[in-house]
Amino acid sequence: LFAFKSLVDVANDMNKSASYSEIKMSVVVPADSSISDVTELSSVQAPINADGSNIDALISQIKSDKGVDLATETVDSYQAAYENLINGSSQAMVLNSAYSSLLELSYDDYESNLKTIYTYKIKKSVS
Repeated sequence: LFAFKSLVDVANDMNKSASYSEIKMSVVVPADSSISDVTELSSVQAPINADGSNIDALISQIKSDKGVDLATETVDSYQAAYENLINGSSQAMVLNSAYSSLLELSYDDYESNLKTIYTYKIKKSVS
């Protein structure tokens, strides 16, 4: 019983300290792309229906930070955006770091195929 109570106390303490979560949103291009800055783009592919609020936050940040209003081309998933990027049917995509492990499962070397040209960390309050 004491061990269980101690475990509950530790979990409660962790919850108090973890009052926010951090998500890294990036704009990536193929590793061999000549594009090196987000200002060189007019649009990016992104799964708006799956991760809309984070994508909107990134696009808004790019607009205020770089003065570029990127159009978002909707795709079904981060995987679909990645495949379009690799096969050359798109120039750039949005990538949420929380979804990168899913890409890793499907593509062994996915990170080596990408070049990050913009990153924005979103901090969200966790209640």
